[in-house]
Amino acid sequence: MRERVLITSQIDSGSGFAVVLDGEYAGDAVYIAPKTMKASGASEGDTLLATLLPNQADQRDKVPWFAPFVSSGEVPDTPPEAVRAALSAFDYPVSAEDAGLSLGALYAAHSEGMAVKVTAVESPTAKPVTLWAVSMEVV
Repeated sequence: MRERVLITSQIDSGSGFAVVLDGEYAGDAVYIAPKTMKASGASEGDTLLATLLPNQADQRDKVPWFAPFVSSGEVPDTPPEAVRAALSAFDYPVSAEDAGLSLGALYAAHSEGMAVKVTAVESPTAKPVTLWAVSMEVV
């Protein structure tokens, strides 16, 4: 499940703590691991879009959720189901531009298991290209 969260604090170890902003779980606490905080460049006061999983059983009473993945707080313009439907029109991996979809929507669909991300490199010195597909069968 993906929810908007607000980072309320960051401790010396680099771990972050957030609160769910909307929906059924609004107000619930969220733990964000140091590596995730660092990779996202997030800090106290930032609003993020987080993938939430139930926290470890011994921690759930205080902090019910764990966020293994976070991204900018912008809600994707296209829901994951619509991304999957758009990608199903292609029999091969396509760029975001060719699919007519935003990167935010594609990454959100990928994190929900509704799109496949393919990284292709033309040569050892070439810059990698990211392509998207509906499933591994079309890769």
